Amino acid sequence: MVQVDVYGDTRATCVQRVLILLEELDLKYNVIKVDLLKNEHKAKDFLKLQPFGKVPVVKYDDRVIFESRSILKYIAKNNLDIKDLLGGTDVDIWLEVESQNYNPAVSKIVNEKLFKKWRGEKADEDVVKKSLEELEKVLDVYEDRLSECPYIGGDFFSIADISHIPYTNYLLKCGYKDLYKKRPNVYKWLKRIVKRDSVQYLKQKESQSNKKESQSEKKSQSEKDSYINKKESKKSQSEKESQSEKESQSEKESQSEKKDDDSIRKLLLDESDESKESESKESIDKEREYKKMVKRMMRKEKTKLQNDIE
Repeated sequence: MVQVDVYGDTRATCVQRVLILLEELDLKYNVIKVDLLKNEHKAKDFLKLQPFGKVPVVKYDDRVIFESRSILKYIAKNNLDIKDLLGGTDVDIWLEVESQNYNPAVSKIVNEKLFKKWRGEKADEDVVKKSLEELEKVLDVYEDRLSECPYIGGDFFSIADISHIPYTNYLLKCGYKDLYKKRPNVYKWLKRIVKRDSVQYLKQKESQSNKKESQSEKKSQSEKDSYINKKESKKSQSEKESQSEKESQSEKESQSEKKDDDSIRKLLLDESDESKESESKESIDKEREYKKMVKRMMRKEKTKLQNDIE
């Protein structure tokens, strides 16, 4: 049994082309995700497989193949025993028409109206308007072609039809269904190719994958928010404790200062009392001395008076 490894992102249109073919042929394959948002397609190991750094790349047994339409041709050619999706000249012609006429117009509209929206960018309406005018002309040609046959490459579903599907699905998401509906043959063809089991299966698979990624992103964001909240809570608690310590220290310092002030006040009061006591003692001494002097004078006067009497 052949071993098929597909390198790329399943949301990429070029990768989807290859996956639709593999589902049509009922071949088992492995998808090895290359995250374009992380520039993994520019990593050294990937550049060894695809020197231009683009997806998809397919390892088909020992053969490495890139460029989506070349991959379609190679795999279809090597599985004709399962189903003929390769066709002949007509399929080659309309595969080339898709590449050179249909895809350039559609891809510009999808990029402006959908991909830019996903990236949070604003659409360039002038580019959209010009591309819609180009696409209208292409679809007029398709209307004539599909009036002759049910599929773009002829009477059977082929790689030419497959190559149209991914970007057409994205264009329908942008709300341009009326572009096809007003062209009856084109609209019948559109319904035939997008309602195939292979296409519906991959759409369902992509939806489930997107749902899982969304849940994973929500969980990751929730964990991140929880971590931030815990960190902020710890920071807030630390700030509160620090403020409390500062207030406690300030109160201690205030009490210490008050105690020092009381000690100084007491010391000053003590010194004042000592001074008063000293002044009081000095005054008493003076008073005593004065009394002694008065007594001496009185004795003298008394002695003199006695002498005068005698």
